[in-house]
Amino acid sequence: MYIDRQNVQYVRSHFEGKTDYEKLKNYAKQYEFSLYYGEPSRHHNKILRKGRFEVQEYDKVLTPNRLSEFIIDVQTGAFITEWDILKTDEITGIVSNTEAYPKQKTIEGKTIVDTESFNYAPANYEEAHQCLDVLPASPGKKKANTVYLENEVKKTMKKVWKSPEKYHYRERYRSAKDYQKEGK
Repeated sequence: MYIDRQNVQYVRSHFEGKTDYEKLKNYAKQYEFSLYYGEPSRHHNKILRKGRFEVQEYDKVLTPNRLSEFIIDVQTGAFITEWDILKTDEITGIVSNTEAYPKQKTIEGKTIVDTESFNYAPANYEEAHQCLDVLPASPGKKKANTVYLENEVKKTMKKVWKSPEKYHYRERYRSAKDYQKEGK
């Protein structure tokens, strides 16, 4: 959970740019690699449980090894990250008491469930990705007497927000050129 925080903070504090996205592009430029835009971002464009998907708001941009992902607001170029919402205290670190956070149906709640992550296995190693990244946090079918790693705040928000169905979702951003069409 904390590796993605480090990634976001590093890009924001060490690179120039008017937006987080510009800083991310400058990070890639400095270290001479191309960002990867080909991964679907459906799970980072949550809708209310009883809502309908309208349009893609956020895009997932990854490092070439697919381990570090950044969720970009395609209108503003800002990172969508739970680290802008989660609170800390000196005793427990991250505050996990759900009462400390805004109501679930707010943009803050949506940000928490649409956030980035660090992947321990590249997505192109599907079995390893499922075992290391997906199943420990929140598998589709939960086993009794098994502890999962999803934090309480995110679990609470997921009661209100869900990923759009595949047949409703349309990916609009598949390359840096798609951002340029939008004026980003």
